[in-house]
Amino acid sequence: MKINIYTHAKKILPFYSDAIKEYQKRLSRFAKVKIIKIKPSELNKKLNLDSYIIKVSSKGSSMSSPDLALLFETLALAGSSEVNFVITDESIEPTNHISLSQMNLSDDLSLTILHEQVYRSFSITNNLPYHK
Repeated sequence: MKINIYTHAKKILPFYSDAIKEYQKRLSRFAKVKIIKIKPSELNKKLNLDSYIIKVSSKGSSMSSPDLALLFETLALAGSSEVNFVITDESIEPTNHISLSQMNLSDDLSLTILHEQVYRSFSITNNLPYHK
């Protein structure tokens, strides 16, 4: 599965970047995860509108880790090979709209939490213990 994460973050702080790299390393056996930094005006031009799009903002619905795992599994079984997460408050037409928290989080923190949750989802799907 290919997972793209679109963000407006210009520079990711080192401690977040280190955590993200660790999760990307762990995820590499399940999916190819890519962070795509964009300007707000570029979003609709760069986003593959035929893919499954998940908007991530504080106004979205909460989703449990098992529910996210089930979503990935359902998409894979349906033949969807690409999922795009968009961390934004911009007006876009997503397939799904989720929240990591009702509080507003920085893009750096949102990226880190999202990577962790995607990793947790694949761990659940593959019956792997989450903690090493």
